[in-house]
Amino acid sequence: MDKKLNFTDLCNFYAKASGVTAAEAESFVHAFFEIVVEGLEKDGAVKINGLGTFKLVEVESRSSVNINTGERFEIDGHKRLTFVPADSLKEIINAPFAMFEPVEVEDDF
Repeated sequence: MDKKLNFTDLCNFYAKASGVTAAEAESFVHAFFEIVVEGLEKDGAVKINGLGTFKLVEVESRSSVNINTGERFEIDGHKRLTFVPADSLKEIINAPFAMFEPVEVEDDF
């Protein structure tokens, strides 16, 4: 995959990978997102073993400056959705780079 997936792409990809019909795949994906949204609304976090944790994080209001006019304004506080991948998912993603070892770099400039 070298592009972003939209909802239809995700459903088609799931249908192909699992061997179910497109309608069944769409139904599953809808249900999955509904469960995640319900869990976030109820508990503020949804943990899926092997995948990761979806969390709502409160972002406090803050002031900013309009770069065009220099006028100050307030950005209201809001909730931000974050995703923290499970360790098993991180290992799968980072497996191609497992052969690399960290190297300490000295700052002698």
